[in-house]
Amino acid sequence: MGKQPTTGQKKTKDSISKAATSSKKGGHKKWTKGKAKEKVDNACFLDVATYDKLMGAIPKLGKHISLSSVVDKFKVQSSIARVLLRKL
Repeated sequence: MGKQPTTGQKKTKDSISKAATSSKKGGHKKWTKGKAKEKVDNACFLDVATYDKLMGAIPKLGKHISLSSVVDKFKVQSSIARVLLRKL
């Protein structure tokens, strides 16, 4: 628990508040707030020129073409990337 005052001594409010602020519990490190992710502004519409460009460039990505690789590389929304991959 804690040290009990010897007989004849009484704890004052000042000594109690000093002990509370200097104790280990009073100085606990707070959890840091998580880093906020940056908002990504991916395209939600495609015009004909962009569509043709993507249809030519996506097969050149390599052996394994995933949804996330198309989204990261071409900055389009995942729903559009899904449709593009189905059309190939």
